[in-house]
Amino acid sequence: MSYDPPSTHRQRKLLRFFGRHEAGLTVQEAAILIDQIMSEPGSRDRWNRYKYLTQDFGRDSDGLLPFTEEALASVTVPEGWDGSIEVGAADARFVAEAIQRLGPFDRPAPRIRFERHHFLFTGRFEFGSRAACRRAVEQRGGTVSDAKEPTLADNFLVVGSLGNAAWAHGNYGNKISAAVMLREKYGRPSIVSEDLWVSALDAAQQKGAT
Repeated sequence: MSYDPPSTHRQRKLLRFFGRHEAGLTVQEAAILIDQIMSEPGSRDRWNRYKYLTQDFGRDSDGLLPFTEEALASVTVPEGWDGSIEVGAADARFVAEAIQRLGPFDRPAPRIRFERHHFLFTGRFEFGSRAACRRAVEQRGGTVSDAKEPTLADNFLVVGSLGNAAWAHGNYGNKISAAVMLREKYGRPSIVSEDLWVSALDAAQQKGAT
């Protein structure tokens, strides 16, 4: 069964703006409703006017920023202006600030389970090669992705302890940054250290031996 998390703050914000917010929507359900709204004449222009007027590119709340219908009607959006670029920049700032403040790993550390759970690896591992890491997960009933970017199919992103020289300076790269954003939006994947993963491997092996 595919994972369909609750709707995001940004989705709920847009739905509130058009008076179509419904409690309990999933991401997919909200996306379908938003597609319907945006297919209506004038909807995209009205939403762009709101974003340009309020500069509301944040994602930490589903509340709308103050505006009036008069201001919305009178605002002029420059030709070629693209709010999605502003949203992308806001997301990048959020990820950088979150990692700088707390680091990339889940706090508190999650319980790692293997059976029917999906793993993605990044960095270099004291445990061994990626093939060795894959075998260890598959032997315990999990699956491993070779994707270059995390998706909602992934339950855990495991970060190798040998890492990357840039990580010492807080630059964790695209894979970890993308996972931080997904985790914040949808609650997964969990981002865990190699040490925590190895401890879970040992615990799973001991459990299987009893």
